[in-house]
Amino acid sequence: MNYFSFIFGVIFLLFNFKSKAQLVRGADIGWLSEMEQSGRVFKDSNGVQRDLLDILDDYCVNSVRLRVWVNPAGGWSGKQDVINVAKRASAKGYKIFIDFHYSDTWSDPGQQTKPVAWANYSVTQLTQAIYDHTLDVLNGLKAANISPYWVQVGNETNDGMLWPDGRATLNLANYAKFVTSGYNAVKAVFPNAKVVVHLANGFDNVLYRWNIGSLVNNGAKFDVIGMSFYPTTPAEWQTYSTQSLANMRDMVATYNKEIMISEIGVSVSAPNEAKLFVEQSINNLLSLANNKGIGIFWWEPQAYDWRGYDKVAWNSSTLKPTLAMNGFKYKCPKSSLPDSSLVTFKVNASATSTSNGIFITGAFNGPTWVLFPMKSEGNNIYSFTKKMALKDSGAYYYLNANDWTARETVPQACVKWYGVDRGYKISSGNQTINDVWASCGILTSLNNDEANQQIKIYPIPSKNHLYVEVEGPFKAELYTTEGQLIATKQAKDQCEFQFFENKGLFYLRIQNSKGTKYSKAIFIE
Repeated sequence: MNYFSFIFGVIFLLFNFKSKAQLVRGADIGWLSEMEQSGRVFKDSNGVQRDLLDILDDYCVNSVRLRVWVNPAGGWSGKQDVINVAKRASAKGYKIFIDFHYSDTWSDPGQQTKPVAWANYSVTQLTQAIYDHTLDVLNGLKAANISPYWVQVGNETNDGMLWPDGRATLNLANYAKFVTSGYNAVKAVFPNAKVVVHLANGFDNVLYRWNIGSLVNNGAKFDVIGMSFYPTTPAEWQTYSTQSLANMRDMVATYNKEIMISEIGVSVSAPNEAKLFVEQSINNLLSLANNKGIGIFWWEPQAYDWRGYDKVAWNSSTLKPTLAMNGFKYKCPKSSLPDSSLVTFKVNASATSTSNGIFITGAFNGPTWVLFPMKSEGNNIYSFTKKMALKDSGAYYYLNANDWTARETVPQACVKWYGVDRGYKISSGNQTINDVWASCGILTSLNNDEANQQIKIYPIPSKNHLYVEVEGPFKAELYTTEGQLIATKQAKDQCEFQFFENKGLFYLRIQNSKGTKYSKAIFIE
């Protein structure tokens, strides 16, 4: 291991140690895809319409929770819908929390209805069905390269699940058996994911002592105790906060389990009280012994004027977050998601008409593609810069007019998405992605031959360096074949790039007093 690899490894470990200590701040957004399909949009505090997932990051939210139903009407909150939303969230750096209801619809303290397909199953068959359903959904997530951090087996199971067979007041042994079946399925796919048992009324210590104690006494396996908090009136939040803290401490001391506030919500009519309740809940979690407080999730904060639900944190008139969302900023580290990047897309548009301008579109705003005008830099070079999260990826292409029919034809060799579009992947800090209109050329120019004659480039194997000489002064940028900027040098007339362990195909972008020139591809063995 060389010195630089060692230093990077230490930094990586320090960063991960720090990130593990950060409190989880999340939003349950199970309604998001259905709301978007109906035409609902979201605006940030400045009134700018953006992807909800980008807006949540403004409030230190770093995780999302998604419910799963077995065979729901319309497919909403079904397996594929959950995978689709989880992919979007994961690509933007959010941690994923999956919530299994084991029903075709809502499961809560007042209803734990079996899926229609399981209606006549025996206890043995129900136990297997829980395992199979959990395994199937999680394997689907795994195939999509999504690894949830937490998985909830049952939702608000105050009186068990899958009634009447798993109703806790009727048969605690069956309830425990069902929880363990879900646990075993989770660990079979994601051994490091934490399994949550979730009850409502987090202020009710008598309920929790009976339910959680019964699960433990019946051998149920789980890692985390999840709680819900929904004050009936805004003024109740202080009482709820005091009682819930006492209950949390008792659960930690008695069962040595971690605590998650799986759901919280306050009427949209009381945003200040909601903000204070979130802040105090964060304080409560941080005060628990041995760092047993994991995090807090607001249930559907974005669901303004939707299905008659009132306990949201979004204004239905302005379409902007209410003051309640500011509660998540309380004692928040500087950044919730991985550091963002300023990504610049550049295109050499000399091969097409630019009289109507050059535009770019892509998966920059979630499911909605918008035509963005690009800025002319002269010499038929156009650019567009956008703040994007690390690990973000998606599709894009260029247009030579503010019209969807004016798109470039992306050569098949360049296609990364949907069979017709270019693709981007954000994997480092600020970077530039360079293209040529309707071409796979990444770094070329009108006078490329002339530029190549002026630039001397050759490797120095003994030093693991690349030597560059050009009439200067000049700036040299080294790119991967995907257009990712990996090194920059400024020099009077020559410079050397050190590759360390980098191998493969690269491109150089040279900018000197005569303008921007580009070299041929460079292959480092």
